[in-house]
Formats: sequence, C-alpha cells, structure tokens
Amino acid sequence: MSNLPQIDPKKINELQGALQQLQAQNNALEEQREFFLRNISELNVTLDTLRGLKEPDYKQDIMIPLPGGVYLTGRITDWERMLVNVGAGTLLPKSLDDSIKVVEERIKGSKNLVQRITEELAKVAEQTRSIQGEIQSLQSGNFGIQPDTKTYSK
Repeated sequence: MSNLPQIDPKKINELQGALQQLQAQNNALEEQREFFLRNISELNVTLDTLRGLKEPDYKQDIMIPLPGGVYLTGRITDWERMLVNVGAGTLLPKSLDDSIKVVEERIKGSKNLVQRITEELAKVAEQTRSIQGEIQSLQSGNFGIQPDTKTYSK
C-alpha cells in the first residue's frame, strides 16, 4: 500500500460546485454593473439636455421620442416646468433646477451602486482564486500547501 494521501473526489466536486456558484454570481454582478453604467450614460445625456435648456432657443424645433423608434417634432412651450418620474410611473411637476438636482442624485446613486458592485466583484474574484488554488492543490497531491496563485510578469 502507498503512504501517499488519496485525492478526495467528493471534496473536489464540492469545490467545483462552489466555483460554479461563484462564476454565476460574478456573471450576475457584471450584468448589474453594465446596467448601471448604461443608466449613468443615459442620465448624463439627460443632464446635459436639461442644462442646455437654461438658455432656451424659443424657435428651435425638438425631437420627441416615441416607442418603436418614431419621433415627433415640436416646440417646448413651458421651459420652467418638467414632469419627473418619481417611481411607479408617477410624474410630478418640477422646476428645471429641481429636475437637474433629481438627475444628479440619480447619477450619484448609480455611481455608488457601481462602486459597491465593483467591490463585490473583487471579493468574488479573490474567492474564485482561492478555490481554484485549493482544487489545484488537491489534484496535485500537495495537501495543505496552497500554490502561489500570483502571476508575475517580466
């Protein structure tokens, strides 16, 4: 009989299952992060547009988007009042300055969420590296010895 420790396939399967869960979590976090980055981009366009309304051109036609890629042309008749969606499809009248503040707050909130998601992604990546190292260690028979998972470049 050999004195070498035996590889525990059950332990390796458990670790591979945990690794798959981490990969799924990573994918979900990446999707959330991309959603909020797109949201920030759209909000920045809205913010630029609202700021541009502070010096209105009363004779300039605007494009009004409709669903399905259809646009109307029109003119703004009330430069001082915006209707702002405050949630659940509820629109409230706000001044131009208040509308700008609402959009700025939404951008700030989305940026905070992106930061938190990025931090969580870093944690998931670290857990993934740790489990991958443990699997490598078990498969190579280096029980109790964690391989160096750092990559060095010249």
